[in-house]
Amino acid sequence: MKTIDFNKIRSFLLGSRTSYGLVFTVVLYLLLFAIGFVYLYPLLFMFVTSMKSPADLLNPMVQWIPTGFYAGNYEKAFRVLAYPTTLTSSILVSVVPSLITAAVCSLVGYGLARYRFFGKRLIFVLILATFIIPAQNTVIPQMLTYKDLGLLGNIFALILPAIFGQGYRSAIFILIFYQTFLSLPKVLEEAARLDGASDLKIFVQIALPAA
Repeated sequence: MKTIDFNKIRSFLLGSRTSYGLVFTVVLYLLLFAIGFVYLYPLLFMFVTSMKSPADLLNPMVQWIPTGFYAGNYEKAFRVLAYPTTLTSSILVSVVPSLITAAVCSLVGYGLARYRFFGKRLIFVLILATFIIPAQNTVIPQMLTYKDLGLLGNIFALILPAIFGQGYRSAIFILIFYQTFLSLPKVLEEAARLDGASDLKIFVQIALPAA
């Protein structure tokens, strides 16, 4: 008579030290499905609604499956929003300040990690202050300054702070670069310096790719 191995059944259902059991896997996937549904449901609803015609929107019988694909909503949105111009402006406003912020923050982080100079601790304090002080306390003075300089509604209102290391979340990016460059072995830089590499070349070709 064949005996039932309850240990194998228990290991299959509840898992062991090296593998997850069936119960844990099912619960995990159900939880992930529930979380994913919460995030995907609004997007799916908007996507289906965007394909409905005005008649489908007024018809209570039409819920998830439209009677036909209606492209008028996309045509009107493309025309009203001036999509090509809007897309170009969005890319310009997001990409240019981001690239400048990354370049400036990496330079500042490298300088703080590799060089000793007067006022280094003060700079650290100021960087931490910009990170700790709530944005609500500085947004009004910033807006007034931009207004006086005529930068409201101008991309330079984002570029100028990024150039001076005061872009969006620049403080935390500087600290991340600082910690990364601090953990980089100095032997690599010393070897490059013996080969005649300048500080800028060491930063661009050694430190920055390793960050």
